[in-house]
Amino acid sequence: MDAVQLAKELKVIVVKNQTDEYLTKLFDNTISKLEDLSAINSSIIRTYENKEITPILNSIKNGISSNEEEINLENHLSEFIELYSIVERLHAAFVENSPLVKELVEKLDNSFNEKIAEFDAAFNKKDTDFSSKLTSIQTALGNAQTNASSIETMYRNASTSSSAIANMESEYNTEKTNYIEQKNMYDDLISSIKSKEKEIENLKTEIDEIKDKKSTELNNLQNELEAEKEKIKDILGLANMASMAKSFLDRKKELDAPIESSANWRNCGLIILFAGISGLLYFEFYIGFDYVRFVSRLPLSLPLIWLIWTNTQRNNHLVRVQEEYAYKAAVATAFEGYQRKVDELEERDLKKLLLELSVRNMGDNPVRLFDKNVKNSPFEFLFEKLSPEKNKKEDK
Repeated sequence: MDAVQLAKELKVIVVKNQTDEYLTKLFDNTISKLEDLSAINSSIIRTYENKEITPILNSIKNGISSNEEEINLENHLSEFIELYSIVERLHAAFVENSPLVKELVEKLDNSFNEKIAEFDAAFNKKDTDFSSKLTSIQTALGNAQTNASSIETMYRNASTSSSAIANMESEYNTEKTNYIEQKNMYDDLISSIKSKEKEIENLKTEIDEIKDKKSTELNNLQNELEAEKEKIKDILGLANMASMAKSFLDRKKELDAPIESSANWRNCGLIILFAGISGLLYFEFYIGFDYVRFVSRLPLSLPLIWLIWTNTQRNNHLVRVQEEYAYKAAVATAFEGYQRKVDELEERDLKKLLLELSVRNMGDNPVRLFDKNVKNSPFEFLFEKLSPEKNKKEDK
């Protein structure tokens, strides 16, 4: 099964059990970029899919399948982030930058190949003409040599036939004229070839200038693309930092009202309790203090004491939870700065450790703080110190 199909099957599980909309958006972006990469015919991309992407998808899917009764996607958050990082790098290398570079290189190669093809055709044509004319000249020279021998023989016999000598002289002059014409044609051909060679040199110089110019433009374009990419990366980093920290800060702010409410109820209860006991003492002293009657009326204050104790417990827990969210917001704010520094160092292990620590710190559920007991009064502290069982545990 290919990576895209496997990711789409996993998306159904993510959507069905989603607890964080940002995880869904992250996975949708990953699938979109995987589809872009699947359309590219590259052995490097296929190797990455088989050795890096597919194992991570199978790991997430197997982890979810083994816990079908209680699916917790947060346990696989680091694998989702690692998957997105690998796909993002592949997409940036093969999809975002390569079309522009390929287009420029193809245009430059096509222009250069067309010029070379024209030069080869012209040169081959001239070479063929030159070979043909050279053969004609060689033939004419051979004929001239043969005719010269014939002329010498005929000249020796000139005394026997003056008319024959005149004819031979005429033939000789004709062949000589043909030879001169062929020689002139040969010289013209040589001049034409030299002229074409100069044109070829000029065209080569022009092509080199065009290549240098296009190469400079291409380098400038690549530099601009890199600069824009860095800007986008900085903006994305700030956006990620703000989005992660904002949710924690919002939750911290939401706890202000419950904390204030519990504190008000606790304080009101203390005031009412103090006023009630003071009034009871005043009344007892006014009518004549009786310990039995005074103690028998004290249980009436138990609901008030329960209200004070409950709100004190609630206030203490909420304050600790609020501090936990403040700490998570600080970690989220500092994460982006640490990540940039680690990227500069190019330490893969350190980057992985930073990600694990950040995910663990930001992923801990604040509800775990409710398992820890909080001392709400000096009496609890004294009771624990005076308790024999507590002292035995501490000694052990």
